Amino acid sequence: MSDFLPYLCTLGAVIDHEEHAYIIATPDGRIVGIPANAQPSPEAIETDIASPPAAPAPVPHEVPMWAIRAILDLAGLTSSINSILSQLAEPQRTIVLRVWEYGNYIRRDSPTIASLTSALGKTDAEVDAYFREASALNP
Repeated sequence: MSDFLPYLCTLGAVIDHEEHAYIIATPDGRIVGIPANAQPSPEAIETDIASPPAAPAPVPHEVPMWAIRAILDLAGLTSSINSILSQLAEPQRTIVLRVWEYGNYIRRDSPTIASLTSALGKTDAEVDAYFREASALNP
């Protein structure tokens, strides 16, 4: 952003200007961005600009094992996970398999989840989504 002097327009006070947008403080206190080449109506401001999409739900710190296994099964990842876990060296394989098969909960920041994320070629965002979906299950 460069040096900018605010000015009034029909929509409110133009408080800044970026390369392709005007930043406007509306009379009701909202801050909105208007594309520089647009002639928005008040309805367009209300629906398109002043109503941003909701933020995603927070990622749960832990979820029930049955729930994450169900979500990963629905995603078609169970056989890949079983293969990855069976290739671990002892004693890690026995420990991780017992947690995976009999554990009550698993934490998002667990070493097992970190290892599976990498081995499956998944992104943190994809794993976060799996945890959100698992948390939402309510049989």
